[in-house]
Amino acid sequence: MKQTTRHTSSDAAQLSSKKNPPYTQRTQTDAGVAVPLKDMVDRTSRPSDVLEDSADGSQVVGLPITEGCLTPKGFVRYVAPCAGGWGIVRGAIQVPDSVILFTAPAGCGRHGSLSAIMNGYRDRIYYLDATESDLVMGTHLERVKQAVAWIMEHRRPRPRAFLLFSTCVDDLLGSDYRGLAAEMEHKYGIPFVDGHMDPVTMTSHTPPPVTLQRTIYHVLEHLPQGPHDEHAINIIGGFAPVAAESELYPLLKQAGYQSVHQIAACKNFDEFAEIRLSHFNILLKAFGRLACDEMKKKWGTPYKLTGMPMSIDHVAHMYDALGEALGVKLEYEPYKTHAQQSIEEARSWLSGKNVAVGSSLNGSTFEIAALLQQAGAHIVALVAEEAAASDAPYVDELMQVNPTLPVYPSTNPRMATVTGLNEPVDIAVGFDVGRLCPEATCVPWGVDQQPFGFQAIEYLLSEVKHALTETRDTRKMLLEKTLVV
Repeated sequence: MKQTTRHTSSDAAQLSSKKNPPYTQRTQTDAGVAVPLKDMVDRTSRPSDVLEDSADGSQVVGLPITEGCLTPKGFVRYVAPCAGGWGIVRGAIQVPDSVILFTAPAGCGRHGSLSAIMNGYRDRIYYLDATESDLVMGTHLERVKQAVAWIMEHRRPRPRAFLLFSTCVDDLLGSDYRGLAAEMEHKYGIPFVDGHMDPVTMTSHTPPPVTLQRTIYHVLEHLPQGPHDEHAINIIGGFAPVAAESELYPLLKQAGYQSVHQIAACKNFDEFAEIRLSHFNILLKAFGRLACDEMKKKWGTPYKLTGMPMSIDHVAHMYDALGEALGVKLEYEPYKTHAQQSIEEARSWLSGKNVAVGSSLNGSTFEIAALLQQAGAHIVALVAEEAAASDAPYVDELMQVNPTLPVYPSTNPRMATVTGLNEPVDIAVGFDVGRLCPEATCVPWGVDQQPFGFQAIEYLLSEVKHALTETRDTRKMLLEKTLVV
């Protein structure tokens, strides 16, 4: 068995300074003894322990799937150049008829401001640059009041809600934006909510995606509460509305729900306000749990986490659990049968195709890879941030076919040295892996679209089939998605 060499952090630094060609990933990984899945998540190590070097130190080698992957604790996180798009500002601006005042040092607001211009919502965002003197003396908080006064005087039509956003700097200083928001709300008579863009909390219990969801729905807590509409239900946690083609809508209608509310589909503030009156919350993604917990505490609105299942059995189990929470049986069998047929049909055109699956996906890397493997694909590499306990059956399924399948941790600092995959790849699912194999056809599958349930399985397979019939420029697709600033 060929041996690989592990290097310390200092060794890795020395290697990075060698005059070698740019690091590329290798697939000649050793098949190790399988470890418990929990080791894929719980194991703590240095960055050099997660990505290995080849024996001569000239190449970066991905670990076999049996050894797992994780983002090293205590180190900076690598962010791929295709990780832009749905940031804090873009997510918060989904509150209809609202405006944002973003107070921060000039450099902190650059990315969000350019992204806002590229995506067409810059006219609803105001930036207040906080100088070093402001931060030392605390004078920027008085300037916030002045900026709010100017916006409220000149903004037409008048905003229905106002979001005051700050950054890590103010969090470290302990600046009281919540108290400031309460003062401004009393003065102007509309909801004022504080929000935070604080990437330093990414590895905490309340990372930015969690606090963003809480900020968005906290706006509704400032409105008077009315009676619950027993025929209305909310979908919480997504950036895009659930696809109109999803079977979720007819299933909910059969269950007696005539109105389905989701922020991405709200045309104005009044429609958004109806969310607080709904009978039940369907939570698509776990980072909206804190928001749902607070809505349950304030209004008594129950919720059920569905996740984004991408396998036949997982979707069926999800609908069974959702139906139980709603007190009805969801009749999903026809949709299940149709999705199963789609997988069978896909084997005729997907069989033998080399596929790499990334982490910048609207779903689990491992579950999506297992689905494509069931449909006949040959999975050659994965780029993943971590494996959750719920990924265990899909990891096992992938291991049965290829126990040395290389897994590359997407946020590991050493991924900055990786410029490409050596494996021949026909299809790359996800931009983060697509940029590493430009010769492959890329299927984005990001959060700017929200297929759901059995429809999501069929839609992914149709997107992969469509990708095989055309030539795609991954770089051009990235720029068109405004993911790179």
